[in-house]
Amino acid sequence: MVIMDVTLPELNGLAATPEIKKAIPSAEILIFTQHESSQIIREARNAGASGYLLKSQANWLVTALWRLGNTSRSSAARTYRKLARDYCPAS
Repeated sequence: MVIMDVTLPELNGLAATPEIKKAIPSAEILIFTQHESSQIIREARNAGASGYLLKSQANWLVTALWRLGNTSRSSAARTYRKLARDYCPAS
């Protein structure tokens, strides 16, 4: 399981996510960021992220990680949508 920020000094999290998934296909990647943007949520999903959580809602971090860790591949997309809907308001 990887907790990834979008804003990183050398390679942003959206670019790093597919590289990690390529190297470790089973990796569950949670984007943990300050960016409240439906566009970034879509980009994270397209990059292969398993979930998205705002830093302003860090109190949900343990719950989000638990959900991702207990998600089968077949329900990963549903969990991702729920995490995005519950913890990141549409902008």
